[in-house]
Amino acid sequence: MTLRYREAEKAAQMLHVTVQPLGVREPNDFDTAFSAMSLNRPDALSLVTDALTILNRKRIIDFARTHRIPAMYEFAFLVRDGGLMSYGASPDDNYRRAASYIDRIFKGAARGTYRSSCRPDTTSPSISRPPRSSASRSRRRCWGARMR
Repeated sequence: MTLRYREAEKAAQMLHVTVQPLGVREPNDFDTAFSAMSLNRPDALSLVTDALTILNRKRIIDFARTHRIPAMYEFAFLVRDGGLMSYGASPDDNYRRAASYIDRIFKGAARGTYRSSCRPDTTSPSISRPPRSSASRSRRRCWGARMR
């Protein structure tokens, strides 16, 4: 979490945006963080995902929605759970890429010849849509576009 936060803070400084870190170490800390955000309302929320925030994702998503705070999450499953949007690496794509590397190694590929079919920093944006919309979303994948 520290590295991701530091990088976000660096980017915020370049954009002349103030970051208000609200670290949580246990479930009771969320109430403190929520009251701090209620007193000093942020323009947006960016959640650094870890085990604690995943376990409490419903509380976080509900708070952001109730207080109408635009929130961005690291993983698409948080959008499927009700979050506004996500932008981050796709775990499914990472597993597929790892499997293709392992397959090439087992088939005897020479060292250094298993290059990625896409950039290693490929991210998948995901945006929440109104429930009434049945339009399918397209997401960029390493192996081409795939409709969801």
